[in-house]
Amino acid sequence: MRWACSTQCFASSFQSGQMSLATFLASVNVLGLDGVELACEHLPSLQQEFLSDLTKQLTGHDLAVAALSWTAPSVTELTEQVRTMLERLMRIARQLNAHTFCLLGASDWRPFRPLIAFANEFGERWDLPVAVSLVNRAKRP
Repeated sequence: MRWACSTQCFASSFQSGQMSLATFLASVNVLGLDGVELACEHLPSLQQEFLSDLTKQLTGHDLAVAALSWTAPSVTELTEQVRTMLERLMRIARQLNAHTFCLLGASDWRPFRPLIAFANEFGERWDLPVAVSLVNRAKRP
């Protein structure tokens, strides 16, 4: 895979309902790109039936999943609920043959060290690289 596009590039279109995931995948295919980054919030479902259909769509468009990304919740402790969600999403990334799993959203990752360590533990076990995307929330002039 050489070129990919992220659903994050069209976040406002997804949020307004102007773009569906199927439209996004078809558009990426028309552009001749090789892959996609899928933000979890742009997936309409995490149910197995939808994921199977998504896999078929990706195959039909000859697209690889460069990354499945998840905006980490703003928590300072790693709760069982967060662990369960993280594990579920990483399993989905693996099912979609994602090249990496990306944690998004924090401007200061120091409080998220336990979350990163937990994700890294799964990534090591499943041979799924984990990336962290730092977000600069400073206002721009």
